[in-house]
Amino acid sequence: MPDKRTPVVTDIKYHFVWHTKFLAPILVGDVKIRAGEIISEGCKENELIKLEGRIGKNFVYIKVISPARLSPSAIMRLLKGRSSRYLQAMFPHIREANLHNSVWDSGFFCATCGNVSDEDIKNYIKQPPRGL
Repeated sequence: MPDKRTPVVTDIKYHFVWHTKFLAPILVGDVKIRAGEIISEGCKENELIKLEGRIGKNFVYIKVISPARLSPSAIMRLLKGRSSRYLQAMFPHIREANLHNSVWDSGFFCATCGNVSDEDIKNYIKQPPRGL
C-alpha cells in the first residue's frame, strides 16, 4: 500500500490481541459498542486500515494494515491509550472499578500476518481460546 509521505510501497499487516486489566469482564453492552467505535476511529485517525476485529467481554482482536512509520508498540499506545481514556470518561463505573487508571493490561500480542495464514487468523478470531 503506498504511503503518501514517502516513495515507499508497503503491505504491513498486523494481528493484535490485548485484554482488559485483571481480565475484568467490562466489555459488554454499551461499553463494548463504544469501545469498537473508539478503536475504529483511532485507526482512521492514524491511517490504519482495520480489516477485521472482535471484542469479547475482556479482550480485543484486531487485524490492521499499517503505514511503515508506525511500529506495533506505537499502534498499541495510540489505540489502547485513547480508548482507555475515552471509556473511563464515558462510563464512570469503569473508572471506579479499581483498574489502576487503565482499562487495558500493559501487554499485547502482535504478529505479522505473513507468519500466520489469514485463514488461521480468521478461525482464531471466530473461536478464541478457552479462558478469554
